[in-house]
Amino acid sequence: MSKQLTGLRILITGGNRGIGLALAKKLLSHGNRVCVASRSASLAAELHDQQQQNLLILDCDISCEDKVKEMVASLVDNWGGIDLLINNAAQLHQEPVVSADTAQWMKEIEVNLMGPLYLSKYLLPQMASQKEGVIVNMASMEAVNCTPGLGAYASSKAALIALTRSCAREMAYYPNIIIAGFVPGDINTEMNLTGSESTELAAQRFVDFFQQLQPQHSGLTYMQGEFMQTVFSTVGVK
Repeated sequence: MSKQLTGLRILITGGNRGIGLALAKKLLSHGNRVCVASRSASLAAELHDQQQQNLLILDCDISCEDKVKEMVASLVDNWGGIDLLINNAAQLHQEPVVSADTAQWMKEIEVNLMGPLYLSKYLLPQMASQKEGVIVNMASMEAVNCTPGLGAYASSKAALIALTRSCAREMAYYPNIIIAGFVPGDINTEMNLTGSESTELAAQRFVDFFQQLQPQHSGLTYMQGEFMQTVFSTVGVK
């Protein structure tokens, strides 16, 4: 049976622009309650034109564990829990490894990897208590493409795929908790100005992906219409 994408309590990080904003609009249109969490929540102002009674916009720096813990506790108190977490927030900067600004690398890893870890850490117990839930980690082909200059981003996204599999295996006792990766495609955003595809297409792909999710897909990453055990075998170095 395919999963239904309606009537869910959904938390999207980085939902104030790009793919996250397109996802928030799409998921609201499907009759879900959506919380958009971002360090710049004011940038999600255009969402206010949609179903406000189903929309919550929060300021939260997901690289700070205490702030994530506080946000999750507040959501659980107010909504009773979260059915779907979309770890979408990300940062990207470009510089060669040999001249890497290590502080910038750590900042990118804190957002792209540690943020999803903190959210998973505090939401998985709640999902276990309700015996169901879905976590989707937004992956990227950069985990295998490793474009020169994008070492921090590529490394964090590769680690995120590993985190996805680790969490899925640890939660295997709960068959209705699904943790999966999702590669949206070559999407044109502020982080990828050369992208050839729209954020609206990415949002529709997400809907198609979600409706196919089954317990056996936990730990897998969805890319180009297929659930894959690993994306690392798809691209060679040379």
